[in-house]
Amino acid sequence: MRPLILGRIHVCDREGKEKGSPHELHKFTVTNQALIEVKDLKTHFNIEGTWARAVDGVSFSVHAGEVLGIVGESGSGKSVTALSLMRLIPDPPGRIVGGSVMYKGRDLTKLSYEEMYDIRGKEIAMIFQEPMTSLNPVLRIGNQIAEVIMAHEGLDEKSAMKRSVEMLSLVGIPDPEKRVRDYPHQFSGGMRQRVMIAIALACNPSILIADEPTTALDVTIQAQILELMLELQRKRKDAAILLITHDLAVVAEMCHRVIVMYGGKIQETADVRTLFANPAHPYTRGLLNSIPRPSKERKGRERLQAIPGNVPSIMNLPTGCKFCTRCEVKLEKCDTVEPDLVEIAPGHSVRCHLVSEAQQ
Repeated sequence: MRPLILGRIHVCDREGKEKGSPHELHKFTVTNQALIEVKDLKTHFNIEGTWARAVDGVSFSVHAGEVLGIVGESGSGKSVTALSLMRLIPDPPGRIVGGSVMYKGRDLTKLSYEEMYDIRGKEIAMIFQEPMTSLNPVLRIGNQIAEVIMAHEGLDEKSAMKRSVEMLSLVGIPDPEKRVRDYPHQFSGGMRQRVMIAIALACNPSILIADEPTTALDVTIQAQILELMLELQRKRKDAAILLITHDLAVVAEMCHRVIVMYGGKIQETADVRTLFANPAHPYTRGLLNSIPRPSKERKGRERLQAIPGNVPSIMNLPTGCKFCTRCEVKLEKCDTVEPDLVEIAPGHSVRCHLVSEAQQ
């Protein structure tokens, strides 16, 4: 297995020497204090009378000072998981049908709309995928930031607008006193994403959920946005980031731990070094093998390895292992018996019959 070079991170296999680490880029302490604990979360959607299991029994925790990544192809349940934490699932057709989301001793799935209103934006904030559709096109940028501040901090309009200018300056938007009066269409894609970060961080939340925060941005702006998120987290050392992305290079550079999702379930979870150096699930290996690897020995063009097939519809998931229809090393029972999520090493868990049998 060749060393994997991702961005500024050089992750080697177990036989190699590690020459870089995400923790060298953001040196703050991850504590054992769990800010939020998700247990057996189930979010289903009623589609033409049939309940589709978009998230089916997901459990994880996010610790103070941590950046936790969730990866997987589109349709694997990543965004639905994040929206479930925020209680933003449209009902109908969606509904949280089971599990709990514990935050400061309270189960968020049991709170009323008014109670969740007090938590959203103030204690748990979210950066959505597409800023142009998340921002109101007919309201000035300053008003949209000030609205959050007035709702949760109790400031008057003048003080909130002053704070909005400060937030725009904080996220690196030039001439914030002028730009605070502009509309979303007057900003570039990267600047709109900075505005979304300003809104999310306006009330200094303890948990920031970033759902594809760098989608459709060029690599230069992407790097600036990611550095900005880490810099703002450094200023509040007990804060945590839940990062949802398709980009494994971003995961290698940003995250402490990684969750790999597929078919609405967690297929593998480990710290970032372990996951990249020793992926155990066939799906995780498929994702990593699809990354371009520079090679001095390579001559000419080398075809990327691809995972065969497509992500199954949540309306027609396999009975057994959710990945069995695309797995090239599946066992006979994979078609009918779903494997359990088994810990194969401290902090490293995998949902795979092949791995479980190898452990026995």
